[in-house]
Amino acid sequence: MTKRYRFFNILVCSVCVGAVLFSLAYPSEAAGSVIRALSLCARRVIPGIFLFMAATKMLAKCGAASLFSRITGGVLEKALGVSESGAATVLFGLLSGYPTGAFMVGEFLESGKMSREEAQRLLPYVTAASPAFLIGGVGAMFGNTRFGAILLFGQTASALICLLLSHRNHNGTCACDIVRAEVSPLSSLVSTVKECGAASLNICSFVTFFCIFSEMILHFCPAYVKQSLFGAFLSGVCEISCGFDRASSLPLGAMTYAFCGAMLGFGGISVLMQVADAVGKHGLSIGKYFLGKLIQAAICASICLAVYPVTEKAELVLASFLFDAEQGKITAIWDITAIFIFQCAILALILAIVIKIFMFLQKK
Repeated sequence: MTKRYRFFNILVCSVCVGAVLFSLAYPSEAAGSVIRALSLCARRVIPGIFLFMAATKMLAKCGAASLFSRITGGVLEKALGVSESGAATVLFGLLSGYPTGAFMVGEFLESGKMSREEAQRLLPYVTAASPAFLIGGVGAMFGNTRFGAILLFGQTASALICLLLSHRNHNGTCACDIVRAEVSPLSSLVSTVKECGAASLNICSFVTFFCIFSEMILHFCPAYVKQSLFGAFLSGVCEISCGFDRASSLPLGAMTYAFCGAMLGFGGISVLMQVADAVGKHGLSIGKYFLGKLIQAAICASICLAVYPVTEKAELVLASFLFDAEQGKITAIWDITAIFIFQCAILALILAIVIKIFMFLQKK
């Protein structure tokens, strides 16, 4: 038994013993944590991701990635230095949510459609929260869909920046030939629904366990820590949904954007365990995944912090320019939608400029 294995074995045993003692000493708090975690899954997590996950999985099985590649002329493959399978993993990993990207990496690696080097490189940055969860779930928690959209922009931009940075030392795309077996649409639909059902239960299990674990830690912290942004961040490091839920009761300022961006970029220990479960048998390094997520967390936090004043100012300017009114007086749903679309266009333009700069420096 190696020292590393012994260390993690002791750590896991200590956590389990602590959980047992906490359940015996504080049974009502432990039961309340389970109820809150399951309620969070039922109210926010699963409704925000299930249909979106099922739709994107179905598109992947129907060959939408190949069609996307032909339509765009392989732009994503050329820009990021990935194979067609790698481009599909980036696309659907960022769209489908945890832990679809990790499962796709494992499947493509096992089938020989992706090299081990490419799989290791992509793994940290294709494991992401879905747009439905961020805008529908997190946006609903905060009562502000714009905040969810900014988090989505920060996550997407940080993932693409990390992929572009790693592309400098990457030797190109995978040379594997992609062979697709003919599968009927009905079989694809049946397997997709079954997989999404199993994935939903899997996600709920991890969310519940790590929500309880974070509540157990915070139970022994002072009250001011529990009610602070640091407490929400500590909870989010364990399980991201619980972290956002706790942060939603705090004022939405610049530091909230930064801390939530860092939580989102890292993904939480719960997601790390889901990734380890998905790719552990393929021999990919979880340590490298962990390091990649730390880098993405720093970049995502910086982007969200930088975008915060820009979007706040843009909303004031757009409200005045489009409707000749103050920001707080805009209440009509179509007016709010118009401002939101303009803001998304501004964020997309910023992201496009960043990608162009990185591609230019890469050529140099």
